[in-house]
Amino acid sequence: MEETIIKESKWKKEEEEEVKIQIYKYVIGFAEAAAIKCAIELKIADAIESHGRPMSLSQLSTALNCSPPLLLRIMRFLVHRRMLITVFKEETTAENVIGYSQTPLSHMLITVAPLLVLENSPTIVESWHNLSARYNGVEHVAGNMLHFVPNADAAFFMWILHAWDDKDCIKILKNCKEAIPEDRGKVIIIDSVINEKEENKMLSDIRLTLDIMMMTRSQKERERTHDERTHLLINKASFSRCIITSIPHAVPSIIQAFMS
Repeated sequence: MEETIIKESKWKKEEEEEVKIQIYKYVIGFAEAAAIKCAIELKIADAIESHGRPMSLSQLSTALNCSPPLLLRIMRFLVHRRMLITVFKEETTAENVIGYSQTPLSHMLITVAPLLVLENSPTIVESWHNLSARYNGVEHVAGNMLHFVPNADAAFFMWILHAWDDKDCIKILKNCKEAIPEDRGKVIIIDSVINEKEENKMLSDIRLTLDIMMMTRSQKERERTHDERTHLLINKASFSRCIITSIPHAVPSIIQAFMS
């Protein structure tokens, strides 16, 4: 009995120590996003990519025209701070000094830089600070698709319908039905599909975070589950069938809705 109490006390102490460390993730959690934004604005990944091989601190600071001591601290964070995978990595340069090279993540930063800068802009960040507030709705500026969709063999929406509530989605989808051929037409939607039982926890976390992000913009915006998408397309918009296909190792899925 005494041994059990000692073990429980030890576990509790270890848990408390872990909590003391973990709490800092919430206190300074913004630092990761800020450092990534800094790397994008300085074009660190672009400079290393253009150089074609590892760059020393001196080479990198010269290319970026910034202070070596300050750049060193940014690079140290991005190399050694393990978010999910490291952003940059250290390698020995041709001059036999420590330098910095690309990783798959830093390559990806070049592609998604505009989105990351947008999501960390003051206007967007401010909306996160109002997450607990009650939203009275946002007035959408109506686009043509709410009233009319041009005739076509297929209608394609990529990262669009998650920005609209069910009512507006139904309007858009029904307009699509009027525009596409009944026998062979289809609506193709690229959007995330929430699956709480997703085995890939990284993808699941991103989709759930996207849903919260949409909520900070408007009560109307949302990510949807498989059942919610099927219900919207078949029961509400009256398509005959739909197929939802996951894209391996990707956040969005391909959703196809058919007239027949």
